Amino acid sequence: MLDVEWLLSPAPFNGVLLYSYRSGVLRPAVLRHLREIAQQIGAEVESYDATRLENMWSAPATLFDELRICDLTGARTQSTVDELLSLAVDGPAAPTVIMAPASSKPLRRGAKFLHIEEPRVTSANLAKVVRYLASTSDLASLDLASRQDLLRRHLRRWIGERGHAGLPEVVQEFDHAVVHYSNPCSGEQDVGSGSFAFAGRSYLMNSLQRFLASDEAFALSQLLRALAIRKERGVRDAELVEQLLKASVRVREISCCGAPGRAGRKSASRSAIIANDVSLLWSALLLSWSLACTSNRADPAQMATLVEFDHFCRDFKLRLQGLAADPLNGCWTRIREAFRAISVIDDTERPDPRKELLRSISREMSCRPAYPWIEKLRRTAAGAQSHRPKGASNSPFVDRESPNTELASLSDVMGQKHILQELRDRFQSGRHDRPLLLAGPDGSGKRTIARLYAKALLCEGDRAELQPCGSCPSCTTFKGGRNFGYFELDVSHDEGLAHVNQVIRNLRYVPITDRRVVLITNADRSSEAINAALKTWERGAEATSFILLAQVERRVEAAARSRSAVLRVRPLPEDDVRALAQRWLASNQVERAVIELIAKSARGLPGSVLKLCREVAEASASTLEQAKVLFGFSWGVQILRYWQELLNDEFKSAQAMDCLSGMTADDAIYRLRAGLRQLLARGAIYEPAFLGLEADLRELTDRLDRDAARLGPTWVALCDELARHWFDDAIIDHEDIIDVTLKTRHLLNAASEQTLARQFTSLA
Repeated sequence: MLDVEWLLSPAPFNGVLLYSYRSGVLRPAVLRHLREIAQQIGAEVESYDATRLENMWSAPATLFDELRICDLTGARTQSTVDELLSLAVDGPAAPTVIMAPASSKPLRRGAKFLHIEEPRVTSANLAKVVRYLASTSDLASLDLASRQDLLRRHLRRWIGERGHAGLPEVVQEFDHAVVHYSNPCSGEQDVGSGSFAFAGRSYLMNSLQRFLASDEAFALSQLLRALAIRKERGVRDAELVEQLLKASVRVREISCCGAPGRAGRKSASRSAIIANDVSLLWSALLLSWSLACTSNRADPAQMATLVEFDHFCRDFKLRLQGLAADPLNGCWTRIREAFRAISVIDDTERPDPRKELLRSISREMSCRPAYPWIEKLRRTAAGAQSHRPKGASNSPFVDRESPNTELASLSDVMGQKHILQELRDRFQSGRHDRPLLLAGPDGSGKRTIARLYAKALLCEGDRAELQPCGSCPSCTTFKGGRNFGYFELDVSHDEGLAHVNQVIRNLRYVPITDRRVVLITNADRSSEAINAALKTWERGAEATSFILLAQVERRVEAAARSRSAVLRVRPLPEDDVRALAQRWLASNQVERAVIELIAKSARGLPGSVLKLCREVAEASASTLEQAKVLFGFSWGVQILRYWQELLNDEFKSAQAMDCLSGMTADDAIYRLRAGLRQLLARGAIYEPAFLGLEADLRELTDRLDRDAARLGPTWVALCDELARHWFDDAIIDHEDIIDVTLKTRHLLNAASEQTLARQFTSLA
């Protein structure tokens, strides 16, 4: 059987399948279908070398069904194949695939196996090859349907002139011919290699150009169909998005040579000109969407990406109607963050279309951009490429590599009564086989809870207690990471899936300990790794317990969530945070205000409390001012000075902006908004940077109270207007800060003038 025939209708098989390939052009497709077959029969795909396969030929799988693949290369390949096929007389213990380069020598007789091979294409088998290529190609246009006979005659003539050809040559000629005969103006003539220039106009490229260059109702349907064809061929979501990005890069190249305005757009034409502003808007929104699409979903349904893309395209068309205003209103911050994330991608070894699209936006050199938002977009893209992430931010980050080793048992955990009750019930019932999913923000203590639970599970003392004995061999080896019953792996790592598969293989063997615990961190970052573990949960030994950690519960594979006991790790209340900080700083003489600063800064996360306490202890920061400098919260004075300048009767924008000197645009925006929130709160301190500045805050709010009549009809209305200006998503750089500063000053002046007018009218 030819491989092109088998690929059209692959089906589960028993015994041996031998795949003989010449060029190997279809090896990836064969491997992909073999994995799908393994899923259908509920088996694990396992790689074997020739020696191991020979030794395990009649040995059944220990815990899981297997589909065994032996991929052979080398000088002695044919003799190795013969030796393995000699075993096929009796049949293997599990479905077995042998992949090897084709040989001119005849295969061993008497063996029972299914043989598929890559063909040397001739006139006799051309129709089968073309049938497969037609089912997997997306180059054809709607115009090709009526010209099928021309295409078939051309291919028969082409192969007849050569006698035979390799499969890669046939694939290339097929693509040339499809592109050529998709053009209704083309006649029955030879398709030379020069015609391959048209191949850039694939179905995806054509439909994307038509969608961007016209308002036709069916343009979006064609674009979705082009992507759906790829999904049906087994293309993964990440690959699908990458192909869309590559097509968009080409669109940018074309549009940069096209008309500058939207008026030059033609509809429903292959030579349609896509306006530069349209392609810029599309590129910016696509980069933001693609980053969220490839990083936020755990395991989407077959067409979930297409549904999201449909919504995305409809939103794009709506934004296109406001091209002259600001079509990116409401998503500037998201676009800036996406640009920054893309800018740090390393594309030295493998070009990344996202970075190329970002470079294209930053190279936008229009002397007089058609609209102000285009210049702002170029500025944002250029700034993102020069931006480098800082080691510290306004909110202290959590050191995930420093677990809280001071807690001896689960009874020492604070503020998580619902989790402790669930674990207590497990110990009392003796049932630990159901996986446990702990969800919560980074630093919430979920890894600490998981490790303490694992330690108690593995303890050789009383299994009905949360408290491990601390003295048995299991407890003493656990702390040093030498416990043979404990496995911990991070599935967000590049080799996360391989690590999971390795652990699963280890679980098949007789355990050294009578119980084993597998802790999987970042379970919301890899659906493949979690899927690999699912069958272990369903069939695995009762002595194995799985614990999953995730920051975002909804991003964890749905099947994993449904099979797990989901517990949410909640941030601690400030009273518990203060108690925690006092416990860890008990031996340090610090001001009470330092404890309060830690409580405000930690956001209820024990990991942050631990990190901040360590910093205070190491730096001997005993006073509030020392601790604020240490944590990077000394900017509160500058922000209050800015708001004082803004409310000054003799306002000067330069003096107000001087108060922000030394701050990046991101820091200035965050801190100015924090200052405004604190002023509008008119009460307790929410922002750590303003601790110790209560007198300055009262003076500023008292001044606003005294001038309330001058500042507008009501205090609430003024606050609403200030919030509307300052919390606008479009504020992303220093130019925006200057603009909103002047708008705020104009708002205050206008309110003052209206009040004076009302007073004059009442006097008259």
